[in-house]
Amino acid sequence: PQEHTYYLKRAALFFDQKQLDKAEPLARKAVERAYGENLVDSTVTLARVLKAQGKDEDAKAAARAALDKVTEPADPNSHLAKQIQELKGY
Repeated sequence: PQEHTYYLKRAALFFDQKQLDKAEPLARKAVERAYGENLVDSTVTLARVLKAQGKDEDAKAAARAALDKVTEPADPNSHLAKQIQELKGY
């Protein structure tokens, strides 16, 4: 499928089940197919998976790449703003 949500939902499911080896490639596909706010959602999942695997530098790099492509919203309490703050923590 071309839609990022297919990969994002499956990656999140495998992450929740601690099947990180299955979650990572799906999360990467979600990031590749996402844009705008969806890119942030997908990257948060990828960064969580990478960090859980001990791949802190990869998580940091993924977060930086996404942050370079998005603009912070005016509302600091929005879902997007909270996810951007999470990415800044990597």
